[in-house]
Amino acid sequence: MSIFSWRVFLNSWPEFVPAVGLSVQIWTVTFGLSTVLATLLAIIRIYRPLILYWMASFFIQIFRSTPLIIQLYFFYFGLPHLGIMMSEMQVGLLAVTLINAAFSAEIIRVGIEAIHRTQFEAAYALGLTFFDTMRYVILPQAFRKIIPPLTGQVTLLIKGTAVLSVIALREVTETARALAVWTFRPLESFLPAIIIYLAATLPLFFISKVLERRWARHGA
Repeated sequence: MSIFSWRVFLNSWPEFVPAVGLSVQIWTVTFGLSTVLATLLAIIRIYRPLILYWMASFFIQIFRSTPLIIQLYFFYFGLPHLGIMMSEMQVGLLAVTLINAAFSAEIIRVGIEAIHRTQFEAAYALGLTFFDTMRYVILPQAFRKIIPPLTGQVTLLIKGTAVLSVIALREVTETARALAVWTFRPLESFLPAIIIYLAATLPLFFISKVLERRWARHGA
C-alpha cells in the first residue's frame, strides 16, 4: 500500500492553474448563453406560437433525453462528416450550453407561470410593451422564485463539464487524469480536482440560501 505523497499533491497544484481558468471560462460563457436561450424557450413554451412552440418542445425533449457525453461525441465526431468543423472548446461550449438551456427552460417556465396574471394586466395598463413587461416586471420576479432550482442546475452544469475530458479539453478533470497517468499517483492527482469542484459549488449553495431568505423577508 502506497503512502500519501504530500510532495506530489502540492506540486500538482500549479498544473491546475490554467485548467481552472479554462473551466471558469466555460462555466461563465455556458451559463450566460444557456440562460438567455432558456428564457427564450420558456417564453415560447408559455405563449405557444405554433411553429416555434413545436420546435422549442422538440429541442427540449431531445437534449433532456440524451446524455451529454453522447451529444459531445455527436458534435465532435459527427459534425465534421457534415462539413462543420469546430475546435474542442467550441464543441464543449455548444454541448454544455444546449443541454443546460434545455433543463433551465423548464425551471424558468415554471417561475414565469407562478407570477399572477394581474402583474401582466397592470403592466399593460401602464402602457408597457410585452418586451418591457417581461424585462422589468415578470422576469425579475420569476428569477427570484427559481433561485434554488436554478442554483442546483448551475451546480450540475459545473460538475457536468467534467465530461469534456473525453474530447481532450484540458479542463480540471482532464488535467487530473493526465497527472495521474504521468505520476502514477491517482489519489494525489484527483484530490485537487475534488477540492476545486467543491470550492466552485459550495459557495453557490450558501449564496442561494442567503438570497432565498433575504427575498422571503422582503416579500413578507
